[in-house]
Amino acid sequence: MKLVDSAGVAAILTAYLYCVSTAFTHGYFYTLGLDSDLLDRNFHQIIYSGLIQSLNSFVWLALVVFILVTIYSTWRVAISYNVRKGYKTARKIVRFKKRCGIRTKKPTKLEARYQLHFNAAVGLFMATIGFVTLLLIHENEGVKRANLVIESIQNEPETTFKAENYENELVFLYCGVRNCAGYDPKVDRVVYVPQQQFSLQSKKI
Repeated sequence: MKLVDSAGVAAILTAYLYCVSTAFTHGYFYTLGLDSDLLDRNFHQIIYSGLIQSLNSFVWLALVVFILVTIYSTWRVAISYNVRKGYKTARKIVRFKKRCGIRTKKPTKLEARYQLHFNAAVGLFMATIGFVTLLLIHENEGVKRANLVIESIQNEPETTFKAENYENELVFLYCGVRNCAGYDPKVDRVVYVPQQQFSLQSKKI
């Protein structure tokens, strides 16, 4: 693979992970009413978060590609084997292709060029639809995660913290690079505090 191709793949993958993380965070912030400007993240946090959230998608994509390649390779090998068996078998395969509407003759240069353009347009359209669908799925996952936080607030929150300049105990919602967000159930308010000015208490520890 050429260096340019490798750089292009890396750029596309990085952009995809960035978009996935942003979509998830947008759904989470929107549901909880958090301010993204006060809870900004650095680039490494965004990419790593997108990678963790995309693991299932990558596994399913690899599985689908494996299945499709296996089916296509098996089909091509079976056709090649049957063609070598004799002329009658080859004629049966040609008739079968005609019944299924599969081209049996080699296309002309003009047909091949416009078929390539058509395939590229269809591929781009399908990739766009798939990309938008994945972003909607990840955004919905952020909404679900936020709803779980809301349910825990109504029952018994797992993680709480105390800020130096704020007297009430806060339910942990999110932390960015500079600030953290907490919910004060006593006054029904979201409070933003600097990271250096709070102590955390979690049931997991």
